[in-house]
Amino acid sequence: MTVRRLDDARTARVLLAPALLALAVLAAWPGLWVLWLSLQRRIPVFGIERFVGPAHYAFLAEDPRFWNAVQVTLIFTFVSVSLEFLLGLGVALGLQGQRRGRPSRCCCCRGRCPRSSRDACSSGSITRRRAC
Repeated sequence: MTVRRLDDARTARVLLAPALLALAVLAAWPGLWVLWLSLQRRIPVFGIERFVGPAHYAFLAEDPRFWNAVQVTLIFTFVSVSLEFLLGLGVALGLQGQRRGRPSRCCCCRGRCPRSSRDACSSGSITRRRAC
């Protein structure tokens, strides 16, 4: 590497460091706080705070309602992501042949799309009433 590229890379790291640090703090702090809260039994209205450790997780491992919620969530996620993927794929395939907002191959005139509706009326290449 040249000296200029090394300097550019060093400058990029220095300029990115504050943003990455802020992102790490803003992403990590809420996650750690939620983990800490999950290890406690808290009722803020009455001022009750007691450390219970992994007892909540042991309770969830045995609770059938929790596993039902996990199952419903996984099914919903799988179905919705699959439908969104298929819909997006269909739209992408439908738009694949378009150029500047016009289809490359028209279904009503078999690829002989007129430039305007006036051309369609005068050319006689379209048997239907509406132009492409």
